Amino acid sequence: MEREPQAHRWVEQLGLDRNVELLPLVPHGQMADLFRQAHIVVSPSTHDGTPNTLLEAMACGCFPVAGDIESINEWLQHEENSLLVDPADPQMLAEAILRAIQDHALRQKAEKLNQQIISERANYRSVMAQAETFYSEVVGD
Repeated sequence: MEREPQAHRWVEQLGLDRNVELLPLVPHGQMADLFRQAHIVVSPSTHDGTPNTLLEAMACGCFPVAGDIESINEWLQHEENSLLVDPADPQMLAEAILRAIQDHALRQKAEKLNQQIISERANYRSVMAQAETFYSEVVGD
């Protein structure tokens, strides 16, 4: 977004220059470092498969504010480990982001829960073992 003049205009018009930093394209290998610097990740998707970027952010301790969609609901519960919003409602999204910024206790609770969820359900070895079992059942071995 760093190279998008319109994004710079929006940030300036909204008076967010002190709070918003528009970044250049970041190589995937550097994303974890950025996530570790952030407190919140915002993903107002209207559709998504397994939200890998969101899971990576959660693994790094980010609190999710996300679109209330089926694939996200497999990982997130509103008011427990995230705030879920109607992705088509910008006012609701803005209010959720403000709440996430202000509600330190919710973020702390969610961080512990999200670490547990990621370690149990998104662990590479565990997921690969589940996939192997699934395919063995399908193939009939």
